[in-house]
Amino acid sequence: MSTAAEFRDAGIAAVSAPDIRELLIDLAAVTFMDSSGIGALVAIRTVGNELSRAVTVVDVSPRVYQVIEVCGLAPVFGLAEPDSLSAAD
Repeated sequence: MSTAAEFRDAGIAAVSAPDIRELLIDLAAVTFMDSSGIGALVAIRTVGNELSRAVTVVDVSPRVYQVIEVCGLAPVFGLAEPDSLSAAD
């Protein structure tokens, strides 16, 4: 929650750069995500769509995947269920 606005702004700037065709968002170091983070991801993807640029999320932890999946956004961001999903239990 405390970094969501900064993340959103950085993501929008990245996907808006003139030489970008696709933005990969690597969430490997993210251990927690709430609705603010989800909102930031959606905002970045929305700008990407407006500019005809793909936004793909990669390397999510099982816990973060579950949050994204519960929101129905896993397929939107091209995410498959992590092999280690049971590790989040």
